[in-house]
Amino acid sequence: MAASKKSSKTLPIKKIKLSKINVPEDPDRFRPGDLAIDELAASIHDHGLLQPILISSSSNDGHYDLIAGHRRLLASSRLGHTSIDARILDVPHGSGSTVRLVENIQRLDLSPLEEAVAIKRMRDAQDLTQEEAAEQLAKGVSWIKHRESLLRLPDNVMDALHTGRINPSVAVEIGRIDDDEIRAFYLQSAIDYGATQDVAQAWVTNFQREGATASPQDLQETVETYSQNTGGKQLSCHVCEHTHPISNLRTIFVCTNCHPAIAGATRQIKE
Repeated sequence: MAASKKSSKTLPIKKIKLSKINVPEDPDRFRPGDLAIDELAASIHDHGLLQPILISSSSNDGHYDLIAGHRRLLASSRLGHTSIDARILDVPHGSGSTVRLVENIQRLDLSPLEEAVAIKRMRDAQDLTQEEAAEQLAKGVSWIKHRESLLRLPDNVMDALHTGRINPSVAVEIGRIDDDEIRAFYLQSAIDYGATQDVAQAWVTNFQREGATASPQDLQETVETYSQNTGGKQLSCHVCEHTHPISNLRTIFVCTNCHPAIAGATRQIKE
C-alpha cells in the first residue's frame, strides 16, 4: 500500500492556544458524547496527549481551522488546558488558491487530506459547485466528491490517512462503520495487515450484514488471499475451500482461542 507523498510525520508539532482554533459547525462530522470526552480527558490527564491534533491556517490572521482531533481538543479544554499540541497543514487559501492548488496537485505536493481541505476552502471562498471546481482543476466530479468525503471521516481514520498508514479508498470504507469501537478494530486491522480497498470493503460489508467482527486470523487470511488472487473479489470458504464471491460469504464472531478448534472441526468435516 502506497503512503501519501506528504504525511503529518514531516510536520513539526507546535503548541497552539485553544482560543485560536476554529471548530467546524458541521453536525454530521463531530458527535462527541460527554462520557467519551470524560474518558479521553482522564487518559490525557494520566498519559498526556498521545496524538497531536491536525489544523490548517485560517484566512483569519493568527487563527486555525480544526481538521482532526475534535475530541482531543474538547478533552483538553475540559482539563483546563489553554493550549494543545498540533500539526499545521499548509494548504492554499485566498484569491490565488486555485492556481496554487492546481500547481500543488500536479506536482503531488499535497496529501489527499490536504487536497480535500484546499478544495473545500476554494469552493467556499468562490461559491463554486463541485462541477465548477472539477472544471477549474481539470479533474472529474467523482474525484472532487471523493476528496471532500475525506473531510467527513472520523478523527482516528483521518489521522491514519494523513500519516500514510492507510490510503484514501481504505479510509472511506472503514469510515462507513458508525460504531467507534468496531471501527477502531477494523482500522487497526487495516494498518496491521496492509488492507486494500477490496479487503476493507469485504470486512465492512460483512460486518454490516452480520453485526460481528472477524477474528484476526480471518482478517489476515483475507488480505493474503486477495494479494494472491488477481481475478477480483473472490475468497475461499474455510469449510468447503471452494472460491466464492464476497457477497456469498459470511463472517463469524470467534475469539483467538476458539479459532484453531473451529479450523480443526472444519478439517474433520472434509475428511
